[in-house]
Amino acid sequence: MRTIEEKIENVVIEINEILKKDGGILIFVRYEENTKTAVFKLTGIFDNDPMAMNTFRGGVEKIILNKIKEVRRIEKIN
Repeated sequence: MRTIEEKIENVVIEINEILKKDGGILIFVRYEENTKTAVFKLTGIFDNDPMAMNTFRGGVEKIILNKIKEVRRIEKIN
């Protein structure tokens, strides 16, 4: 059976196929078991993009939460 981290990494690969078309990359940083939180970093074109949070909440968050039931929330760090 795959770990939660492995499940997250597999979904990140799928998301990056989409983001890379625009020059962005999603990096999985860690999973916090106690809060069921997955922590990510957006890089590439998103480094200084004020709209990056819209992409994160509107796209990444929906995909992660729908595909990985163990994750209850996601967080973006710089």
